[in-house]
Amino acid sequence: MVIFLNFRQKLGLLKHYGSHKLFHNDLPKISNLYAKQMGNSTKDAATMISEHANRLEISIPRWPSSLNFSYVWLRDHCRCDACFRKDTFQRQNDILSLPLKIRPTYLSHNEKELHIQWPDGHFSKFDFQFLWENSFEGKKHSKNIIKPLTWNRNSFPSFDQIKVPPTVEATRETVEVICPISKTIYGEMWELQADLGMSDTAYTDEYLGSHTDTTYFSEPSRIQVFHCLKQASEGGESLYVDGFHIGEKLYNEDPACYEYLSTTALPGEYRKDGHHFVNVYRIFTHHPVSKKLMQFRCNDFDRAPLSTIPYHEVDKFYMNFQKLVKMLRDQRNEVEILLQPGQVAFIDNWRVTHGRKSFRGTRVLGGCYLGNSDFLSKARVHGLKFE
Repeated sequence: MVIFLNFRQKLGLLKHYGSHKLFHNDLPKISNLYAKQMGNSTKDAATMISEHANRLEISIPRWPSSLNFSYVWLRDHCRCDACFRKDTFQRQNDILSLPLKIRPTYLSHNEKELHIQWPDGHFSKFDFQFLWENSFEGKKHSKNIIKPLTWNRNSFPSFDQIKVPPTVEATRETVEVICPISKTIYGEMWELQADLGMSDTAYTDEYLGSHTDTTYFSEPSRIQVFHCLKQASEGGESLYVDGFHIGEKLYNEDPACYEYLSTTALPGEYRKDGHHFVNVYRIFTHHPVSKKLMQFRCNDFDRAPLSTIPYHEVDKFYMNFQKLVKMLRDQRNEVEILLQPGQVAFIDNWRVTHGRKSFRGTRVLGGCYLGNSDFLSKARVHGLKFE
């Protein structure tokens, strides 16, 4: 899957490359792909604020529900200059000086803001939009959150094809418009061809089953970039599967299997001269607050000796894992794309598996990885939020 749905406008890729083309999805269709988000209106005809023993309840017509804020939370989140440095976005108030049983002495509000006077005379002012966006309930409805649309072979979204020159240098130039390139054991930029250059099955001309990369890292690379520099004379089609679609399908068809793969830890491993990476992970990882699926990891090639599961559960593991892999290899879930020289694919490695068909001749892909933190930072700067 090619991502960065609205980075064409936000990051100016078309303007940057002129007549060159970059392989990506088209943002204008985003309204068809994602749910409508909340408006940001400040019209407020009937804001209701109710004081309770240890909390403040705020109801605003444009909010889908009223919100409750504990008084200690409000005092802790004061954004005045004495409590919060706006130039560094860091707190200045000491957590140990925070009275846990604090309660306001005076409250008032206008259309946009809540005003609070505290017992020590301190004054706090809160924008209602700030309260909404930073509350537990408000986060669930926060504007601009991209909600994933799952896909398979028959429902794969359409995309534009925009090319860049088929060189590693052009790959770097394209990627760095998005965010900084990660430096891993593979370096920053790499060329992938059938020479076993990294003691990895990917560096062969054989069929490569669908998988996610860097499962052996504590935090897997978020974005994987593939730039076709030279296509094989025969074969070599890229294969993509939406891991979130697999999770959705598995949850509906066999909830027990989904639960098992969401709670059972597997070891991943990579060895090469001077490197030995080992990591323990779960195939389906969920957000600690919303509990929604956040990450899908699966790589049978890099699966280490099964030392994380007691012997009496081993049969259960193989039964559930085989069911998952069968789904990944089901052609109905697989999207096949033959990348042409100059096409660049950006793959969400926390969600989408990739593989390829066997090939003949010389096939060369340039590429790199982008880290999760760098990618999400740039996304937030340009107004995108991922669940």
